[in-house]
Amino acid sequence: MKSKEIRKKEENASSILIKRILIGAAITAGLFFVILCIVSFAALKSDMGEGAYASAGRAVAIVSGFAGGFVSVLPVRKKGLVTGAACGALGAVPAMVAVFFANTASSPLGVLILLLIFTSAAAVGGITAANIRKKQKFK
Repeated sequence: MKSKEIRKKEENASSILIKRILIGAAITAGLFFVILCIVSFAALKSDMGEGAYASAGRAVAIVSGFAGGFVSVLPVRKKGLVTGAACGALGAVPAMVAVFFANTASSPLGVLILLLIFTSAAAVGGITAANIRKKQKFK
């Protein structure tokens, strides 16, 4: 009887972890596209050089990856590095597909760099969320 309960708890914990990763990946991808649209609109209104587009895209990837990793680990506060990195890698897939099809001249190395940026920023966000201490109530 106890082994069934343990097995059920392990399945429940793994399903919660997968849900958190999927939620964080959705936040990562959604936030990336929203912020990138805002930056693109601002770049369209001002005369930003072509070299600034890549830098702005990388900065947006860092911010959205960090936010997604942070949000995915914050409720659980366990396995920050692994959960954050998985969230970032999964959240980077829609962005990489969009970048690959939008810019036909982009090299595969640029797409891999984008994946690395998303994954590392989300891992840092996950580590940050896992290491936040709860506020202590004084009596």
